[in-house]
Amino acid sequence: MQVSCSHCATVYQFDAAAIPAAGYQAQCTHCRGLFFVQPGTAPAAEKLSVHCQNCGAIYQFPAADVPAAGYDAQCTRCEHVFFVA
Repeated sequence: MQVSCSHCATVYQFDAAAIPAAGYQAQCTHCRGLFFVQPGTAPAAEKLSVHCQNCGAIYQFPAADVPAAGYDAQCTRCEHVFFVA
């Protein structure tokens, strides 16, 4: 089953049979944030990957949250503003 980090949206593949009934805290290898994994967690939504043209940092945005006209986002690493569409 697919689960995404609630901090940076990195998607992970988990073996559903290996997840305890009570669930557990997982640590993202990308941003080091903690997120909870439990049996029956909803599948990860489709993601849009965008990179900062200034420093190369990669961001993933839920595709459903990106308006058709797009929007400006600011890199958390270098503070460069880039367009998400």
